[in-house]
Amino acid sequence: MLDNELAIETPEHVELSFALASIGNRFLACATDHIIQILLIFAIALAVYSFEVSLTSLGAQYGVNWVLAGAILLVFLIGVGYFVAFETLWNGQTPGKRWMRLRVVRQDARPIGFYEALIRNLIRLVDMMPMPSYFIGIVSIFFSQHYRRLGDYAAGTVVVKERATEAPQFAQLFEAEENIKSLGSADASAMLIQPYLLRLITSEEIRAVDAFLRRRASLEPQRRQFLAYRIAAPLMMKMRVPIQSAHHYEAFLETLHQQYTAQAKYLSK
Repeated sequence: MLDNELAIETPEHVELSFALASIGNRFLACATDHIIQILLIFAIALAVYSFEVSLTSLGAQYGVNWVLAGAILLVFLIGVGYFVAFETLWNGQTPGKRWMRLRVVRQDARPIGFYEALIRNLIRLVDMMPMPSYFIGIVSIFFSQHYRRLGDYAAGTVVVKERATEAPQFAQLFEAEENIKSLGSADASAMLIQPYLLRLITSEEIRAVDAFLRRRASLEPQRRQFLAYRIAAPLMMKMRVPIQSAHHYEAFLETLHQQYTAQAKYLSK
């Protein structure tokens, strides 16, 4: 049974496809995260009890009230802030989602930010009704074309599944801007593509490469590397070209375009 997919066409007319996370995968990821939350809250309860016993024995009842107030605040932050913090810092993932190879992205496939993480997890309180069954969220996912709960609708997000064969590269797409760079032309020219492999490339594919190379200077760094990956990965798989890091995708496209252009008159025969 094939995965349901989300298809997105970029401004460069490149179609991207993502496998959508199923209800089962999302349930296991969510259950894992809630177990972690429960363990954290249990640890706080033990710490509060220990402080309360110590302060009561010292006759510092005023201090006990402050400890209880602080504990309530921590429990609230864990309940709501857990998902917001992880999805913001881990680019759409929580420990449970990372274990299940799931990721929250925007509808245009770009990484989510703090705003999207906050909105979708505030609405989580509605999706969990009647508490804690997630009945409303499950019904919403079941009847949604893209498996979206109410929080996803409000934040404009969707949960996708990282395929096992591309998960390592997918995670590298969302590195911080200071870590994003492409290889220079000297490094690109060092990559040699055999002429017979160039015959595997269609005219539509080389036009997509050409469109990306022409417009890449105007793209944001993260979007630029993301598109380089989405265009290069299928071509590299078709041509069986090995890859060592995410920073080589743009260099591969440069080399492919250069060598295809140089060999075009022979390839057309």
